[in-house]
Amino acid sequence: MTNPGDYVFHPQYGAGLGRKVGQSVRPNEWKALILGQMLLEDVVATTPAPAVNLTIIDMGVTVDIKYTDATTGTPATLSFDVTR
Repeated sequence: MTNPGDYVFHPQYGAGLGRKVGQSVRPNEWKALILGQMLLEDVVATTPAPAVNLTIIDMGVTVDIKYTDATTGTPATLSFDVTR
């Protein structure tokens, strides 16, 4: 949920989902933003590629991400809601 500019020393860091609150959900755009940010993280393996799933919920979206830890090779999950 980090927006670009939120971290003073890393102004480009973040996918910017927080700025999407209140806007129409564009699943392909959101998935691309999330996947792009995930692939910038050293701890996220590029193979297999992370899987991003969006589910529309009341007043928002649930985001579920499955990825592989690049250091340990262990599968990992990350889930969060983006709500209005």
